[in-house]
Amino acid sequence: MFVLNKIRELNQGVTLNTFIGHLDLDKVGVFGHSFGGAVAGLTCLKDSRFKAGINMDGIQFGEYDYFANNIMLQPFMEMTSDDGVPGVNDFMFSHISNWTYRLHITGARHNNFTDIPMYVPVFRESTSISGGPIDPFRMKTIVDGYILAFFDKHLKGIDSQLLTETSGADAHPVSAFPEVSCQAHDPAR
Repeated sequence: MFVLNKIRELNQGVTLNTFIGHLDLDKVGVFGHSFGGAVAGLTCLKDSRFKAGINMDGIQFGEYDYFANNIMLQPFMEMTSDDGVPGVNDFMFSHISNWTYRLHITGARHNNFTDIPMYVPVFRESTSISGGPIDPFRMKTIVDGYILAFFDKHLKGIDSQLLTETSGADAHPVSAFPEVSCQAHDPAR
């Protein structure tokens, strides 16, 4: 929230800079990994200026009562790895009145959502640090594809086959990425 306030100041020209009047602050999303993913969820719940959010393999902790007593209005996506605890974030999905997506990436571990497996080859031998057996560059393609599809749809209004193919209550594989099972919920249904 602090950062968005500062970006708003840049856009308004509070200080002389090259961004004045060039930023569309009506289409801002937030995402993060692990603790950052939990922060993304809480940020959406507390600040309506953020129009969409993604939690990448994070346990939604902090201010449980706030989630229990409030409804998130923004679309939200949860990405999980094989390390994820099934159902750990279920409580929050009953408190979202917009599109929700739940992705599971088979073969991924928690650190696969970072760039460690791609850029530190010496760690590839240590699965606790490097991640799971999924190829790190394949993982990057999957994560990048879903992040882009999600924010394109919910910030720009551009549909993606990745998200339209996943509509439905049951998780199922997606043709472009058979490692991914996705469950989507349309609030209008």
